[in-house]
Amino acid sequence: MTTTKEEVMAEAMNMMDITSDNLTMITLLSTVQEMIRTFRREHPGMLPAEADARLVITLNQLSTSKENLNKAGESLDKLLIDKLQSMELPPHYRSIETSRQLITSETEKSIKLTFPSDGNCTAKAVWYPKDYIGPAQDQNRIIIRYYPDWTFQVHEVDPITGRRIGGSIPINISADSFKEMVTTANESYGLALQTAEFENALKISERNSMGRNLKL
Repeated sequence: MTTTKEEVMAEAMNMMDITSDNLTMITLLSTVQEMIRTFRREHPGMLPAEADARLVITLNQLSTSKENLNKAGESLDKLLIDKLQSMELPPHYRSIETSRQLITSETEKSIKLTFPSDGNCTAKAVWYPKDYIGPAQDQNRIIIRYYPDWTFQVHEVDPITGRRIGGSIPINISADSFKEMVTTANESYGLALQTAEFENALKISERNSMGRNLKL
């Protein structure tokens, strides 16, 4: 179940009320403690030993209660902070510029990126959402945008026909490994690696902004 930011803020207000109640209770306990200490100090020997011993026990119990209330308040504060931190904006996207030659096929929503084979009999291919690929200033290049928590499914394909190699098993790679693939392709095309954060030129779909698992 997804928790909305409004629900988190409502819970934060509840926790603030609980913390306020805890502070009030701690203040009352401290007042009672001080009253007992004052009475024992100003009236020594007035109470029977048994009654005085009970007051000492009460003082210790009040101290324990205050300590527990403080710990409870700290725990609630930590829970609130952790929850609010988890609701922060997703990690900022990364961008890398590469050759338009990587594009070998296209559908309504996806673009197929096929990476050079480096003399091997197979090449690697990844289907990529169009929303995250945009034009570069150089019309022969494109900008690929991705998030650092994405994973990519890579298939072995025939470098000439682009068809999947029979019996090959796709592998999942991290965003850093995908960047290395693009970097290697840039080197083979004679392009300098260019990474930057671009705030425009790309249409971004918010629902796909985190945890995307890209498959062929």
